Amino acid sequence: MKNTIYLLVLLLFSGCKSPREEQLPEPKETITIGKGEKVKLSQLIRSFEYITLEEKEIIGNIYNLKIQDKYIYIHDDISKSILKFDSAGSYQYKIHREGKGPGEYVMIVDFLVNNDKVEIFNTGNDKRIVFDENGAFITETKMNSDGENHTYLNESIILAYNTPGDLSEEAHYLYIWNNVITEILDKKLPFVPDKDKMLPAGLYPFSNYKNTVNFCADFSDMVYSINQEGELLPKYQLNFTQYKRPTEETYKKYTRRNPYEWHKGMKPYAKFLRFIETDNYCYTKFNVDGGRKNFFYSKKDKTGICVDEFIDDIGLGTTKPDIVKHENGNWYAILRVSEMSDLKTLKDRGQAVSEEAEFILLKFKLR
Repeated sequence: MKNTIYLLVLLLFSGCKSPREEQLPEPKETITIGKGEKVKLSQLIRSFEYITLEEKEIIGNIYNLKIQDKYIYIHDDISKSILKFDSAGSYQYKIHREGKGPGEYVMIVDFLVNNDKVEIFNTGNDKRIVFDENGAFITETKMNSDGENHTYLNESIILAYNTPGDLSEEAHYLYIWNNVITEILDKKLPFVPDKDKMLPAGLYPFSNYKNTVNFCADFSDMVYSINQEGELLPKYQLNFTQYKRPTEETYKKYTRRNPYEWHKGMKPYAKFLRFIETDNYCYTKFNVDGGRKNFFYSKKDKTGICVDEFIDDIGLGTTKPDIVKHENGNWYAILRVSEMSDLKTLKDRGQAVSEEAEFILLKFKLR
């Protein structure tokens, strides 16, 4: 049904394995992540261009980025805002409406761009809020969802999941709801893989690839895929080699503590940050002991390279590109002007950087 919304409730709990859990197949491929090394950017990047974001409102942290009809939409999770830029990086508007009233949200979990309109899914108020092409509030729809977090698969399908907690066993199942989320149409496979019972609160980040959503969790080593039929399958096993997952005893020691203490205690372990799949590559970003590592895997050659540190031998101006997106054959990364060693690099490339600019969107192609 065209407008059917699939509601996925993914909850991990301790206890006996579900009989239906045995139906989960093995992941289709194992990706081995070797030891990190210093890598020249020329080994990876074939061509690139800058898009200087001339923002009037300072961006705190770019969590998500979407590109549609030559416009760039950025989710800043620090200020809880959506910012719009044109293809040249000129600032268009900012949506920032924190609160519990009409057109207001407590938190932006994900957003959808459709015909210049922006729809925000709001955790806390359980609302879908729509804004027009100028960022003005149009309407909102109440969602009676028990899910704590949501993401869009496409215009009509919403994936929802819970973080670990003491909820009923029914909440562990994947549900398919009708389009107004008032009636359960079908119950699907539960998501309780034994090896991932230790998953912490974060199941992220989500990335779209060919009508599926891929995701992994904080300290997991498994990438899962969900398709439009509501099927949830293990997709890639990530073999971190020397970058280990925490033992169950270690995890339990920190799971109820302050998040900052918790992550401090988990420093020796690989903390998953991002997974992006394309026709040719799988990209994985993870943290170990405070250091960010980037791993590029060739689906064709079945080989990969893990980057501890980039070496700028192509005039990029920085060694700290933060890769956030793949769209229509192009990769996108965020560069901070304050981290660039020499702004002359920008000027040589015809980039005019205003005093307000701090972020540059790097558009590039891999070799």
